[in-house]
Amino acid sequence: GGGGGGGGVIPSPCGVQALRGGGEAAPPLQAPPTWHVVVVGAVCGTVLVLNEMKLLSVVMRVLLTLVLSVVFLLVGLNKGPNGGMHKPMHDFYSGVFPDIANRVWKPTVEGLINTVCSTLASLAPSLGTKTGLFGEPSKDGAFPLAKRVGAMITPTALMTAVGRVEVYCATLMMISLAGMGSRGHRVPLAEAANVVLLMLMGAMVYSHRVLDDGLYVVPAALGVMLLMRMVLPP
Repeated sequence: GGGGGGGGVIPSPCGVQALRGGGEAAPPLQAPPTWHVVVVGAVCGTVLVLNEMKLLSVVMRVLLTLVLSVVFLLVGLNKGPNGGMHKPMHDFYSGVFPDIANRVWKPTVEGLINTVCSTLASLAPSLGTKTGLFGEPSKDGAFPLAKRVGAMITPTALMTAVGRVEVYCATLMMISLAGMGSRGHRVPLAEAANVVLLMLMGAMVYSHRVLDDGLYVVPAALGVMLLMRMVLPP
């Protein structure tokens, strides 16, 4: 043919060399793996069957309850003062909570109490005296009551308190699996535990965002799972 046709496909140098018989032969193509297709198909089929049987939301609630209960139970036990079940995890939390207590919640609680005391003392001046409920404020405006409460917020005390809340709430949610919760009915104590854990995860996300340490992803993911469990119909 002539040299005018610009629309033809120009073979690559390797292709031309292979056509001419030179160079090494191209390796044979490998068949793509099929396990992921089987897994996706099985999951989609299971979802469709459960949806047709009107059990999808029930199964999702049970799975979320089981996963969240186990996670919060293990995490809470490792925040105990005696070292917990897994020492590396306990040591990790022991290194994180000093900043959470001293840099986030201690000044936040003291500032909030000072604001409340100042407002109430302006309405009832006797509350802000030496013999009053709040005590006489110092030169910087800090009330003794706020300092006493702030002194109670230590890293060990805060970590232990958070761990106990997580263990108690996880236990209530896990017990609900053996009762009405496993049959699609809401258990009030389990739902209350869900709300408490959701608020706790919000507080942890706030703490890590204030510290800017990049550790907010895990409590945020757990919070999304708690929210999903709470809004799913029974």
